[in-house]
Amino acid sequence: KAVNASRAWFEHFWNASSQLNAALLGRYTKLYEAETNFDCYLLVDSSASMTYASEKVSKLEYAQLLAACLGYLMLKQQDAVGLTLFDNQIRVNIPARSKRSHLNVILSQMENISAGPETRMAPVLHQTAKVIKKRGLIILISDLFDFPEEVLSGLQHFRYNGHEVVVFHILDPQELKLDFPQRTRFRDMESGEEMITD
Repeated sequence: KAVNASRAWFEHFWNASSQLNAALLGRYTKLYEAETNFDCYLLVDSSASMTYASEKVSKLEYAQLLAACLGYLMLKQQDAVGLTLFDNQIRVNIPARSKRSHLNVILSQMENISAGPETRMAPVLHQTAKVIKKRGLIILISDLFDFPEEVLSGLQHFRYNGHEVVVFHILDPQELKLDFPQRTRFRDMESGEEMITD
């Protein structure tokens, strides 16, 4: 049942995102067409701030969609894919595998994400960099609500180890526009701290 549910979840988003699929496939093929037996590691931020949604789709749901699409494309190219879900620590870690059936494992975890507390990327990135031995592609999917210098330090650890690094910075439209029409109370979804603006 879990496998069937995962496939239904994936197919729903896959069918609803044909333009995204084409764009990702083109980019992936262009960048990595010369690579063989490439290991890809999807690092998905599942902290509380990722659950924010000013419209129908939250940042976390978008991250789920993106990770699922990328995982599908990598496995279709017969590359190995691994998945790490994290907030202030690693919550789920699935080693990279290249079998087509591995997609069911990834989708099952993506479908059942439970948002955690605050974001602390640096320890997660450094810990992951120490564990991954084989050179590969690191894909970080996050709103990056953390100290920039700490995030960069973690990403540089991957680069030092010879990995390619791609970052998808996920933001809600309102986080970019901030065009709230009236006095608004903002609450930090991770710390609970509040601020009122005019």
